[in-house]
Amino acid sequence: MNNLLKLLVLGAVFAAVSSVEVRPHAAGSEQHEKTVREGDAVRDESVDNYITMVLENFAIAMRTGIPILGIPILDPFNISKLDLPTINTSMLRLEANASDLSVSDTSSYVPTYVHVDFETNAMYLNLHFLDIRVDGDYWCDGMAAVIFPVFGDGFFYINIMSIDSSGLGAVIITEDDHLQITELSLELAYDRLEIYFDNFLGGGDFGEEVNQAISVLADTIVQEILPLLNTAIIPALVVYINDALMQITISDIIGGGSV
Repeated sequence: MNNLLKLLVLGAVFAAVSSVEVRPHAAGSEQHEKTVREGDAVRDESVDNYITMVLENFAIAMRTGIPILGIPILDPFNISKLDLPTINTSMLRLEANASDLSVSDTSSYVPTYVHVDFETNAMYLNLHFLDIRVDGDYWCDGMAAVIFPVFGDGFFYINIMSIDSSGLGAVIITEDDHLQITELSLELAYDRLEIYFDNFLGGGDFGEEVNQAISVLADTIVQEILPLLNTAIIPALVVYINDALMQITISDIIGGGSV
């Protein structure tokens, strides 16, 4: 039996736990006209464009880290060990763990939508990733279809394909006219997983059961990694954006000023 198994499985949505409820973002075709400040009501695309530029710069910072801001290298993002929950379905029971994980291409996003709504003190953003790759070692042992042993121990990789991240943040304007983010949450959704697990054995001639076991194991690993990514990236992103926004006032952004 060929132990080198590679397959595509359907993805799922993981919602990051946060104090801010994530809402659907506005349609990408919506146009926001540039306006001037009128009391607390400001809708100015120059602010959105400035934050878009900062998001693009953060992608570079993720690969180098910024010690002065306390931002570590986030691409790659390393995880020493994942103790996975027991997988228990009608067709599969599996104990597993993953170790020496490297999550790469976390900085490969493109901002596709950014908008600050000053009337509601909210910031909306969307990021698109082509893929994020997970490499590491795994171990598993269990039973498929009640009677067939399945087990494995070795190298694996998972490509998380076509990821969209939508975010909602709360913002304030300080007394000295600087925009600051006070809360931010992100919701991640992916299309599918591309999977490779070396030395995955068992199931006899029941390839379907083996494939199902690998698919469930890969999805479990991804669902454990995504909240760890959010926990690491969101605070760093807020610090980075807020630092950039402290370099220039809202009035200067709207008026075409520079840092």
